[in-house]
Amino acid sequence: VSDVNWRGHEVVFARTGFTGEYGYRFIAGHQAAREFWTHASAIAAPVGQQALELAMLEVRQPILHVEATDKKAAEAKQILAEAIERYNAHKA
Repeated sequence: VSDVNWRGHEVVFARTGFTGEYGYRFIAGHQAAREFWTHASAIAAPVGQQALELAMLEVRQPILHVEATDKKAAEAKQILAEAIERYNAHKA
């Protein structure tokens, strides 16, 4: 967390994530937020789905259309069914 003065505005930059993701938070008043958005939009460039998937991979986030295939779902169901069966046998 860093309190800074950005273009005359007191703002807070924080590298946080409450669900395990990596990200940055920009905490500022309304006018500073509008100016920041305008500035960031002017210098940003769209990068596409492949870049998003690479970023997700870097932070160990699953990519559903890759990770959750029908075959993998069937394998997971089988493993879960076997685990439940072993648990129930152990309970008896």
